[in-house]
Amino acid sequence: MRRRFARVVPPVTVCYTHHMGSGGNRPRAGGVQRVVRTVGVGLACAVVAGCGGGVVGTPVAELWDPCSLSAEALTRVGVQPRAAEPQQVQNGSNTWRFCSYTRDWAVLTVIATTTPFESVSEDPRALDIRSVDLNGEPGIQFVLPEPSPLPSCYVSAALPVGSVQFRVAESGISPPTAGVCDTAVEVARGLYPETER
Repeated sequence: MRRRFARVVPPVTVCYTHHMGSGGNRPRAGGVQRVVRTVGVGLACAVVAGCGGGVVGTPVAELWDPCSLSAEALTRVGVQPRAAEPQQVQNGSNTWRFCSYTRDWAVLTVIATTTPFESVSEDPRALDIRSVDLNGEPGIQFVLPEPSPLPSCYVSAALPVGSVQFRVAESGISPPTAGVCDTAVEVARGLYPETER
């Protein structure tokens, strides 16, 4: 299948709501905290309900829905199978769809984008890029400079339309029990077979 290369676009700013636990100045259980991040080239943070304002762009029917992951698959990788409704951002020729989940000390964001895997792997902002084997399929692991001081890591792989990124970040609520990159690779190996490939 011939891949369509997308133009690399300037960063855009998106936001997501993050369910927080109790303690310190955090909201009590069930509360939410709004987080804003600057993203680009399909390497983005979660966009979920509650950001305010409309999400621009028209639906892209052929783009895989990252909120369609089965509860069984999510539970198998230690992720709570509750997610926000999928949200979509359009910037130029690139489209992103986002869904976020929690895993004890971490937040998992699954991102589907029309940006081709080749463009993702050549993003000049990506640091510490490493090839990873996702059950026999090629992928890459990398980190991005982000405004948050909490560590995060991405694993990306190709989809028939564009690519998928699995982003794992420390939540700041519970002490981490593993490295974010090790966890991102573990989660990606468990969930990548569940994508539309």
